[in-house]
Amino acid sequence: MPDIKSCGHPDPGVFDSTRTTAYHKQESQFYTELQALINCNCMENRSNTPDFVLAQFMMSALCAYEVAAQARDKFYSFEPWSKNIVDTPEA
Repeated sequence: MPDIKSCGHPDPGVFDSTRTTAYHKQESQFYTELQALINCNCMENRSNTPDFVLAQFMMSALCAYEVAAQARDKFYSFEPWSKNIVDTPEA
């Protein structure tokens, strides 16, 4: 599995260092389930690529998007996850 903690990004400080072990366990479980999903749907047959390689690719793509979104937010001085937003039910 790729290094989810830093996503291979040259500046690991880009990522939230407050992520817990539970967060990493959840990502590990997602990776395992993604690999199984690819396998049980025979998605690896189209490219003749092992399911774990495709799962690694998908995890890397998600990670790359996270890096891009965080860079965008930093550029616009936008901190969506630091705000205390409470969902309220619609009337």
